[in-house]
Amino acid sequence: MRNMPMVIDPLSEIECATIAKSSAISPDGKWLAWSGEDGEIRLLDVSGNEPNSLDSFKVNDAVTHLEISQENMLIIGTHASDLHGHERLGGHRWTQTLGGGCDHLSLSSDGTLIACIDGGRNLHVLTENGIERGKFTSGELILLCVSQDGQAIAVADDEGNVHVLDSNCTVSYTH
Repeated sequence: MRNMPMVIDPLSEIECATIAKSSAISPDGKWLAWSGEDGEIRLLDVSGNEPNSLDSFKVNDAVTHLEISQENMLIIGTHASDLHGHERLGGHRWTQTLGGGCDHLSLSSDGTLIACIDGGRNLHVLTENGIERGKFTSGELILLCVSQDGQAIAVADDEGNVHVLDSNCTVSYTH
């Protein structure tokens, strides 16, 4: 008898009106969000025995990236336009204009530092309130990560250079 691969049965299935392109789970694990090409942010309360749909809301572009901060702020990166901060209940808090949409998005573990590489391959660093802390560019940036404490950001370009920056985009190290 051949060994079958391990299969995990889902607790529930949720029908989607569009192909999901991004998703995130709240830091407390009580609700999740997902979206796709239609720009609608769908929310689901998973804290009880049965999942419960919450009010959804819409942004004006396809959603490519979605993160949730400790304060339940949804950070939404779009395909061709901007980066947005929304409250869980849908209240729009801020917008950061990007060149060509959001290609990469990363947050510190507490969600207080947001880093995004736009379609023009430039790094934007913001606070969770949408206040710009700095910008950085070097070649075409293709990789991004943020330290858990938000004190360091690493980016790599298409020529193999790695840059380590502080939270204000000052270069600390290049290799």
